Amino acid sequence: MSEPPTKSTSRARSPRAVRKVIDENGEEKEVEERPWGEPEQDAHVRSLYKSEKLLGDVLYRLNLFMLASQHYAYLNNALFTTPSIIITSIASFLSFMAATDPARSKEISLSVGFLGTLATIVTALQSSYKYDTMAETFRAAAAEYRLLNTRINSMMRKERVYPEEWEKLWDEIESRMTEMQKKMSYFPNRDLVDNWARAGKLSEKTMSGSMMPPWLIRYQQD
Repeated sequence: MSEPPTKSTSRARSPRAVRKVIDENGEEKEVEERPWGEPEQDAHVRSLYKSEKLLGDVLYRLNLFMLASQHYAYLNNALFTTPSIIITSIASFLSFMAATDPARSKEISLSVGFLGTLATIVTALQSSYKYDTMAETFRAAAAEYRLLNTRINSMMRKERVYPEEWEKLWDEIESRMTEMQKKMSYFPNRDLVDNWARAGKLSEKTMSGSMMPPWLIRYQQD
């Protein structure tokens, strides 16, 4: 009797999935998708938890510098910019009045001179306190932390992120935060920071850390 034909054990390989990534030169390329097993999934979950903690720190600094920018911009406008505009406007009006009323020109000229001196003092105080420079510095820092916030959130929304991608994100954020700290020549007043913290203006409720993130619930130990 002839033996039954044996089945071939070799099978055609199914095409591997590919994904698009951005390389160091900013060019898009396709790389082969690696298997997504338990080790990769566990590493991904740990990185998500780490990124959530980092996001809380980024949001804290974002709120801090945003509030500081608004506070010092208000002080600069209330104490220096607005009074300077008002004083200069009154001085201009009195100068016009002196030209139309020669009989009182001496008294009016004296008032104009006083207002000009007052405007000079206000301008000198503005340059000394530098509230406008501080407001702009804090505004730029808040804008940078807003970009970091967007960068972390976009990574956390991805279904699959491999360890090397997380490491690249950590290195990028560390580098950018270090550069920002080097540029910070001013810091908010400590009492202001304490008041904002007591008022709950510096932290996000969703990032308080009191509740387990949704992606960690199935990893909770009994």
